[in-house]
Amino acid sequence: MEKIQAARLSRRVRAYLGKTQEEFARMMGVSKTTVQSWDSGRKRPSPRRLEQMTELAPCFTEEIAEQLRYFSWRRSRGDGTLSSRYREETRQAAHTALDIIFEKAPSAIVAEVVEYLAARAAKYSELRDQFPAAPPKKKTRAARQEAQR
Repeated sequence: MEKIQAARLSRRVRAYLGKTQEEFARMMGVSKTTVQSWDSGRKRPSPRRLEQMTELAPCFTEEIAEQLRYFSWRRSRGDGTLSSRYREETRQAAHTALDIIFEKAPSAIVAEVVEYLAARAAKYSELRDQFPAAPPKKKTRAARQEAQR
């Protein structure tokens, strides 16, 4: 289902821009076959390409953010935490999307986004208070031996 949504998104952004697959591929810096793969649902755009789409078509920011959530799930470790590299990539993608919204969106939409972010921050704060931090991990045998030296 996720790949189908990515395919619809790719086609919608391309149609919004009024570009053929070949023209869209040149704009995105990829091959025509890559765009064909996106459009057919065989592959999905990478987070970097999704960010590019946000810059080209800011009206699709919400759908693109949904696709980025897929990558955050895929990039999580087995214990549910994200790698530091992916956390940084996600942070940068979020900042890029917010910069676009704040620069190009009408003030009513900006006000909605600010209100939404404030509500999410409050919810996060409540959750953080309810769940204490995880206990520290046990040291490995090698680490304990090293500490004794």
